[in-house]
Amino acid sequence: MMSPGPVVITATFVGYLVAGFWGSLISTVGIFLPSFLLVLIVAPLLARHRKNPNVQGFVKGPMRQQ
Repeated sequence: MMSPGPVVITATFVGYLVAGFWGSLISTVGIFLPSFLLVLIVAPLLARHRKNPNVQGFVKGPMRQQ
């Protein structure tokens, strides 16, 4: 499993090497913001429709079966 920490750190470092402080800031925001916005948008939708069998299947689908 991959954690977001190394990805953000690498993006920040590469951004800094390419364009200094502003490059590091823009690359960090560019890596972090899309997933953050996706969570902000999708989480309330999933919570609102949690009783829907299709949503339950979608959420349970990626979970490991035991």
